[in-house]
Amino acid sequence: MEDQDQTPSRLIEELADLRRRMAQLETVMAQQKKEVEALRESEERFRALFETLLLGVVYQDRSGEIIRANLAAERILGLTLDQLQGRTSLDPGWRAIHEDGSDFPGETHPAMQALETGREVGNVIMGVYHPATEDYVWINIQAVPQFRPGEDRPYQVYAIFEDITEKKKVEEN
Repeated sequence: MEDQDQTPSRLIEELADLRRRMAQLETVMAQQKKEVEALRESEERFRALFETLLLGVVYQDRSGEIIRANLAAERILGLTLDQLQGRTSLDPGWRAIHEDGSDFPGETHPAMQALETGREVGNVIMGVYHPATEDYVWINIQAVPQFRPGEDRPYQVYAIFEDITEKKKVEEN
């Protein structure tokens, strides 16, 4: 008989405990929903910045293959994202040159150097053949290696570059 009297009170306690746990779970879920929304908004802002930036931005994986590029990079380099993806700085099709007109070997490209050394490489001027204009576009590049936590080798690099062709023409004149 006593067990039967305790059973309803035990059930009431368990139900109250379950309600408390559900309320806690709802609070956690609401917080996670806010965090997911904040992350989504942050990603949208980053994407908008990436796509509207006037500087070219190219991401390359550990092997140096281009994996992403923004619209400015496509415009500056005269190539579409499809034409850029999979290419590396080692590709002779870039026909890259130093300011003195000598060849700019792909292995000395700032992105490849940053991947090799794990250090930022910046303020490098190079001419890159632009297929649409059939002339060289001059760019000033900075390459920044990216690391995963706990790793000492970069998993990717991003190169930021500015089209300085007009500035070079003014200097030459």
